[in-house]
Amino acid sequence: MAGFGIKNSCGQIGEWLAEAVADRLDITTAWAQRHIVNCPRCRQQVLGNSRVSLAFLLIKTQPHKPDLLMQANRRAIGVLKRSLRELPKAEKLRHMSPQPALAVKLSKYTQSLGHAAACLLILLLLRMGIFSSLAKVDEQGKEFAKQYYARLTDADLLDDILSHDIV
Repeated sequence: MAGFGIKNSCGQIGEWLAEAVADRLDITTAWAQRHIVNCPRCRQQVLGNSRVSLAFLLIKTQPHKPDLLMQANRRAIGVLKRSLRELPKAEKLRHMSPQPALAVKLSKYTQSLGHAAACLLILLLLRMGIFSSLAKVDEQGKEFAKQYYARLTDADLLDDILSHDIV
């Protein structure tokens, strides 16, 4: 690498800068940093790339207005020739706004729907639990009555009581 001339070195640094911005990596070798400090052309390139990277980061972090697409279309159409600005398609573009997918529109309701579903599930489980408990109580009550009458009566009377389903 030491055999590169100044022109080749600038070209190499330019390629590395493009890769660094694309991969968000810094060129950290000492000789590349010395070159950037001493070469006005490369220094301007690094400053320009840094500004572009910073602008992209700022754009990503700021929330956008819902009518951003419409504003961008209006400005782009304003640059066109008059004949193109007056076309029906241009008018349609002036008023176009993004149409989010149904899943995106409903995403703000997912938590509420999840809570409602959880409540319904709890109610269903409670109802199932109550009915199974009632059935168990009924079964135990019949068994208790059977044992009670078995203790107090003889076997013939017990069979008669159980056959009429009094208990």
